[in-house]
Amino acid sequence: ATQINEQTLSFIPKLLVVFASILVAGSWMLNMLVNYSINLFTNIPSLIG
Repeated sequence: ATQINEQTLSFIPKLLVVFASILVAGSWMLNMLVNYSINLFTNIPSLIG
């Protein structure tokens, strides 16, 4: 029982760090992803030839 408890205790801070990172950089990452996708789909005709 203590083994599971220790794993959970080390997992919770990692989860909080990931969640905080997404909160801080989420809008920037989403913006980059959207801009990349728009660029990709805009340039498909020139990539094909």
